[in-house]
Amino acid sequence: MRIRAARQSGGELLEIGEVPLADPASSQICYYWFLFKNERLAMWGRAEDWRLVSGQYRIDFEPTPPRPR
Repeated sequence: MRIRAARQSGGELLEIGEVPLADPASSQICYYWFLFKNERLAMWGRAEDWRLVSGQYRIDFEPTPPRPR
């Protein structure tokens, strides 16, 4: 896991971690993102799930672009 962004907001530490996982069936890489609040996992999901998280927590980060295989 690589921490991609961190921010203090309202007395809470928000961090975003990113993990690339390979789909064994297609060999494609899929990135999963993890949101930590005060060092505890609050939410996680794939790129298509992220809009809900970014709107709720107002934390910006630039995700890793998909790599062609």
